[in-house]
Amino acid sequence: MSKVNSFAYGEVSGKFGNTVGAVDKKGRTTMREYRAPGDPKTESQVSQRTKFGFINTELSFMQRMFKTTYVSYITKEDLRKASWMAVKNSVTGTYPDFTIDYTRLVIAKGSLPRLGQVSVTVGANGTIDMTWDTTLFLGVDPTDKVKIVFNDPDMKSWFISDDNTIRSDGSMTVTIPQSWSGLKVHCWVYAVSSTGKTTSMSQYVSELQL
Repeated sequence: MSKVNSFAYGEVSGKFGNTVGAVDKKGRTTMREYRAPGDPKTESQVSQRTKFGFINTELSFMQRMFKTTYVSYITKEDLRKASWMAVKNSVTGTYPDFTIDYTRLVIAKGSLPRLGQVSVTVGANGTIDMTWDTTLFLGVDPTDKVKIVFNDPDMKSWFISDDNTIRSDGSMTVTIPQSWSGLKVHCWVYAVSSTGKTTSMSQYVSELQL
């Protein structure tokens, strides 16, 4: 590869005969030998592109959820990277049959301690009852709010509990949308600081039959 510093030609980019010019981040122009790209449709390349497309599809309906649950990620770029990696790390299967392993999907990430042992039951009239261990230890704020997240991948929809239940309460009852009756949903729980500026790492609770 050659570096070019030319007052006559300025920035050089694109293909010139048997060479290709490009400008790097520092504004320097480089020239290298042009080599025709390999087959862009090899099995590994198609598999990778399909996987990327699958991740972006899953992200399209979760993006608003991540804006709420990833409160520690302030900039749009940080949020984009965090949510994209969250989905990427939960993808399983081989081309072309990719799926999401929801038990591995981290939907909140922060420095707060997680909740203790969690249990959940589906109650009557579209309610979900959840309890957790309230044994507190050094560094845990009993006033942290507790949020439950439900996700229906078939309907591409989700919702988050919006009450003010706190960590020291030890239990919560959530009423689910009537339209979700009979569906299977995935459930997570996480804690949010009283200031709303940080969260705990989410905990996958269970797949629930409503």
